[in-house]
Amino acid sequence: MLPAVVGLLAGAAQVVQGQADSWVVPAYGVFMAVWSTFFLEFWKREEARKGVEWGLSGFEETQRPRPGFVAKKDSFGYAMTEVNAVTQALEKHYPTQLRNLKVLTSTGERDQTTRSLSRWAASAQNGSGAH
Repeated sequence: MLPAVVGLLAGAAQVVQGQADSWVVPAYGVFMAVWSTFFLEFWKREEARKGVEWGLSGFEETQRPRPGFVAKKDSFGYAMTEVNAVTQALEKHYPTQLRNLKVLTSTGERDQTTRSLSRWAASAQNGSGAH
């Protein structure tokens, strides 16, 4: 809220002065740089406080892979694994390149169409499909 108010005041000062390149523009830039730095640092502090309050500190370290996860197999048929940097244990791993490719080539629209077709096929198999 504060940057918006200061921005409106800076814009009003430009209109009153009748200049687009007045001293207000660099002053506003400096204000935004300082404000954003303080905002980020205070947000980190608030995030840490909430994590402790809600009991989430160290949450990422306690997560385990879900049991239903099936690792992608390489061209030789072996499950792809990777050494965990923290525990040094060998874990199933889905390659980042494949994940990124899947994200880049998928769309919500295609996923919705696939779900609709799956539902239609299932209902047709049960003999209750609407035609």
